[in-house]
Amino acid sequence: MVQALLFVLLAVIAALALLGVLILGTVYLVGVMRKTPNPKWLRGLKKAGAFLGAAVVLNLGLVAFSQITASTPGILDTNGNTPENSIVELTEIELNGRKQWISVRG
Repeated sequence: MVQALLFVLLAVIAALALLGVLILGTVYLVGVMRKTPNPKWLRGLKKAGAFLGAAVVLNLGLVAFSQITASTPGILDTNGNTPENSIVELTEIELNGRKQWISVRG
């Protein structure tokens, strides 16, 4: 649950950073076309681009971490013991050239 919330938060931050890059980039390009570029806009554009890059890298890292640590919890009875014939598997298979995961519980 925490990973999902972090992913959504980082996605929103990345979207806002992308919006900032687009706005600052447009303003700077208009200044260049009018031959009055403002160095402050260029610095802001570089900062927003770096922030966007950091947000994307963090989000990709979070996704990679969640995939590496994927697991399924064991089945427990009312006493907290594992039943004798219970099945708990998380198996990776390939379908049509793509990796897929199947969770089997019973």
